[in-house]
Amino acid sequence: MENKLMDNIFLKEVIELISGRDLKKSQYNSECKGIPYIIGASNIKDGNLVVERWTEQPTVIGKKGDVILSVKGTVGLHCILQEEEAHLSRQVMALRVKDGFLNEYIRYFLAFYIEKLKLKAKGMIPGITREDILLAEIPNFSIDTQKKIVNVLKKSETIIKKRKAQIEALDQLTQSVFLEMFGDSFTNDKNFPIKPLSDIASVGSSKRVFVKELVDEGIPFYRGTEIASLAIGENITPTLFITKEHYKSLKEASGVPKIGDLLLPSVCPDGRIWRVNDSKPFYFKDGRVLWVNFTNNDINTIYVQYALKDKLIRDYINIASGTTGTVKNFV
Repeated sequence: MENKLMDNIFLKEVIELISGRDLKKSQYNSECKGIPYIIGASNIKDGNLVVERWTEQPTVIGKKGDVILSVKGTVGLHCILQEEEAHLSRQVMALRVKDGFLNEYIRYFLAFYIEKLKLKAKGMIPGITREDILLAEIPNFSIDTQKKIVNVLKKSETIIKKRKAQIEALDQLTQSVFLEMFGDSFTNDKNFPIKPLSDIASVGSSKRVFVKELVDEGIPFYRGTEIASLAIGENITPTLFITKEHYKSLKEASGVPKIGDLLLPSVCPDGRIWRVNDSKPFYFKDGRVLWVNFTNNDINTIYVQYALKDKLIRDYINIASGTTGTVKNFV
C-alpha cells in the first residue's frame, strides 16, 4: 500500500509560497557582492539559475532547495535554488516544500502544470496569482513513489538535454557555413546587392484570438513558446486549439502562414526562427509571434531565415524595442 496513489491534494498543503519584492536599482549591483538577486524569468535558463545581479539589502529571501517560479512576463519558468539564499523580485515566487514531499517532485509537477498556469495569466504583462498556484491539485504520492518518479524523469531530462545540445551544435555549424558562403551581413564584405525586407515580404502578426475562443480540439494554436520549440527542431504536442470554422474565417480574412514563411517569437535574442515546412493547418497568437509572409515566390526563404537569425543574434539590442525587448524593427 506504500506506493498507492492517494487522493489529490491542493498545492497549498504541500508548500509555503513566498512572494517577492522589487528593489531599487541603487540597491543591487553586478559585482558579485551580497546575495543573488532573482529579478525575473531572464534569470532562469534550462532549469538553472543565471545570476546577473547581487544585493546587500535583501528583504524577501529564497533559501537553498526552494523551487523558484516565474509568475510575471514569461510565466512558468522554474528551477531549484542551489545558492544558500537569494532575494526575490515580484516577478518570481519561491515554493518552499514541506516535509513529506520532494522539491524535485514539485519541480516536475510544475513542468507538467505550466500550460494550465499560462492559461490563467492575465494583464498587459501576463501574470498569475498566488491562488493560481496554491489551488493547483497535485497527486499525493508517498515519498518512495515520488523518488521513483523523479529518477525516471531525471533520466528522460538528461536524454532531452543531450539531444538539444546536438541540435544546437548542428545549428551553429549551419550558421558558420552560412557566414562562410555569404560573408558578414553587417559589412557586406562580398558586396552583394541589398534591399529592405519589406520589398519581398510583409512583416506582421495574426488576427486576435481570445481565450474564450480556444477549444479542447481542432486546429492547433501556437504561442511564442511553441514557435521557439519548433524553431530548434523539437516535436511539440499542441495543447490549445481553435475550431475549424474559426480557422476558416481567419484564413479568409487575412490569410495564414504557408510553407516557407517565417515565424519567430517577439522576444527572441537567440534568433529562433521557424520556417514553416508543411501544409498542416495551424494558427498563432497575435503580439507574441511575428510572421514574415513572403510576397515574392522567387526568394530562397532558407537564406532569409539564416540572414535574419544572424542579424538577431548579433544586433538584438538595436532591433528590439521597449523594456521587454520585443522584436519590431525588422522592415
